[in-house]
Amino acid sequence: MPSSVNGIGTMYYGKKNLETRSGVCEFCHRETLLDSYETRLWGIFLFIPVIPLGRKKIFDDCRVCRRHRVISLGKWQEIERDTTSQAIQQADANPDDPQAAMQLHATLVGFRRFEEARQLADIMADKFPENVDVLIHLGGWYVNTGQDSRGDALFARALALAPDNLDARRAVGIAHLEQGQLDKAWELLSFMEQPGPKQDPRVLVMVADHFQEAGRHETALRLYETAGRAHSGVFRDKAISKRIRQSEAAMGRTRSLAPKSKRPLVVGALVVAALVAAVAALFIANSYLTSHQTLHAVNGLDAPVQVTIDGEDHGSLVPGQRGEIPITEGKHQAVIRQGGQVIDTIDFSIDNSFTQRMGQSSVFVLNPRGAADLLWQSTVYRVVPREDDGRRRLHFGEKFFVFREIDYPFKEFPLRVDLDNKNSSATKTNVDVVPEHPVIVVNGLGDEMQPDELLRYAEHHLTIHPNDADLLKRYFELVMSDANGLNRVKEFLEKGLERRPVAIDWHRAYQGLVQASGDVTPLIARYDQALKKDPKNSALLYLRGRIDPEPVEADRYFRQAITADPTNPYPLFAKSYVLSNRGQYADARPLAAKACELAPDNVDMLDRYNEIRFALREYATLREELRDRLANAPFDLAGQVWMLRVLVASGQNHAARTSLENFANQLQIEAPAGAPLATACLRAFLHYLLEEREDCLAVAAQLPPGPTADHIAFWGLLELGRIEEAEMRVTRPGQTPTTDQALVLSMAFHDRGNAAKAKTWWDSAIGQFKNGSTDDRAVAVLLTSEQAPSLEEFDKVTIVPKDASLLLVALAQRHPDQRAAYLERAAKLNMLNGFPYHFLRKRIESLSK
Repeated sequence: MPSSVNGIGTMYYGKKNLETRSGVCEFCHRETLLDSYETRLWGIFLFIPVIPLGRKKIFDDCRVCRRHRVISLGKWQEIERDTTSQAIQQADANPDDPQAAMQLHATLVGFRRFEEARQLADIMADKFPENVDVLIHLGGWYVNTGQDSRGDALFARALALAPDNLDARRAVGIAHLEQGQLDKAWELLSFMEQPGPKQDPRVLVMVADHFQEAGRHETALRLYETAGRAHSGVFRDKAISKRIRQSEAAMGRTRSLAPKSKRPLVVGALVVAALVAAVAALFIANSYLTSHQTLHAVNGLDAPVQVTIDGEDHGSLVPGQRGEIPITEGKHQAVIRQGGQVIDTIDFSIDNSFTQRMGQSSVFVLNPRGAADLLWQSTVYRVVPREDDGRRRLHFGEKFFVFREIDYPFKEFPLRVDLDNKNSSATKTNVDVVPEHPVIVVNGLGDEMQPDELLRYAEHHLTIHPNDADLLKRYFELVMSDANGLNRVKEFLEKGLERRPVAIDWHRAYQGLVQASGDVTPLIARYDQALKKDPKNSALLYLRGRIDPEPVEADRYFRQAITADPTNPYPLFAKSYVLSNRGQYADARPLAAKACELAPDNVDMLDRYNEIRFALREYATLREELRDRLANAPFDLAGQVWMLRVLVASGQNHAARTSLENFANQLQIEAPAGAPLATACLRAFLHYLLEEREDCLAVAAQLPPGPTADHIAFWGLLELGRIEEAEMRVTRPGQTPTTDQALVLSMAFHDRGNAAKAKTWWDSAIGQFKNGSTDDRAVAVLLTSEQAPSLEEFDKVTIVPKDASLLLVALAQRHPDQRAAYLERAAKLNMLNGFPYHFLRKRIESLSK
């Protein structure tokens, strides 16, 4: 499955050739709707698709857990070729078997290989000129593809060979009908007057229409009546009833196939009666439609729901399912249950005006907890389309929707509609459920929604799905682009803190905001109060430990959380996180392994587990896992970066180059638009790993001007000693150097003897730390302390290994008396061989002398 860390990674975008079926998910074992479709995998930056990474075929995408099987579209096409190949082999092995030939032809058509199907059809027509089944099969295909004359010729040949074959008689009879040869047509189709499996009321009506148009009303009425006996719905069809009345009037009949009165009437009375009957018919239809409306019920929740309306049970809906419930107009109450518990009560009203009722274009939707999103769309059909012909609007958050004047409820627009002339147009509408994850909806429709509406959309879905970590991250990004975003997100998250069971990611996000903005003492008191009410709650114990300023106390809470619930991965991960931040990788490893076992889809935990094993030099194991990962997702950028790290660290430089080139070649085939940028970034990264700094700079020079090129060039220039040029790369207009860039520039200028520049960059780094989060402000205190901080004091601040290594090197330069202790820890933490690994390694070596 695609994955991302902090919005950087991969995602699917777009759907084509969607097919949906009901079934049981092989992963979560729940009954739901499973989608199969073609899509494209994208590399994403801040959740926005930027690099296309190849087309995919998705099988059985579960609408509950979102797991699925995936194969590259190229591989799927390979399967298509294999299936077709088998059909070809079967036909080749049995060249005289018409059934094998028809099977091959159907396979080609099924896989939309129309040109080959056409060629095979020509061969079959010549090879099996006497086989009636082949002739009818091919005739039907020719007619369906618009080649009526060829199809009709094959039907005629089949009839000549088998005059009693009813399928052949039907096909040729319809052809005669379309040519206006009514008597010839009816001679062949007359068998349909007799009841039986071959009697088709649609064909009978078609013949009757042609006889009526020819003025042969008596025959037409006889056929209409026969069709009506075969299927009672014929007389309820307005258009057919109108034609029946026209023929009856032409025959002078006063008695209809559906007589309205048995008393003879004078002409004047007939007119009055007709008007009365027409009005009566309208009121009868109106009365009928009043009691025969349709309610569409949709389930956007993660579990099945039971629907009861006005005390009557209407069955259950699995996640993602839509059901149709017959209902009368008026006020109603729906009660929604999950697991026997009432989760929603919805009062709603089914109302139509007279014209709305007769038009039958209103759509009523019951939406438990407002969990499903609906998309209204309109499109304009015209000979020459215009850019502004289509409109769409997202509807969300309501438990009951009413849509008016909908042409295609829960259906796709047809590819074409008939227009009166080339200058006319037709506007059509549809409404359908949006099956996509809210993050994808935000990315796809974000530009079409007002900022406040977009935030309300994310907040609505987070209220329903508080453990949706991806949507929570995306919400933070949306909110923080607003001037009042910090207050808004804090107020929103605070509303959910009392929800039970505890949504851990929700609380983590809230804690992060509080830590970034001020004192955590009130927050600690809040969790202490919650634990008084529920002292064995593992989630609360973990969250309390997470914000404790004292490492010993934090560890105590983590241990209690594990004891309270051994299946909670978060306290295990927290302990491994703390230990790995101190370079105690061996102790951190089993805890991280268990956390990943309990939460296999948590990419943050997996990424830290990989770092721990990388630090322990478990290269062989990582390499095998990455091979499997890339085999299943060959355009996984993060996976490819890890593979390059592991291969270079294990001394397999040639294998690293080969891996990159294979990736680049495949990427060029599957995603030519995004291949150059993705390949260039990976190539620059590999050059850095191999300390090929000039080559790294050469790649950066080929990239489009911007932050990516500047970032790569900065580290290459710095390690080549071209400090001033490196400085220029991060001081361009509109750019703000990061704290790590400011610190390394300060160190580099210090070594150069430029004290003024060194101080400028040191002050820049300290200023950024002072304006940052609680941990950042604590770092500023450590770096500016007159006395050397102890490692115990350093450990009270949560800092990832790469950043901690840089800070320890800075402290070693500032406090020579504690240099040995700082550098020993820094060497352990400087283990990930990406930027600024080489700079820190050499600086540690230099300061250790």
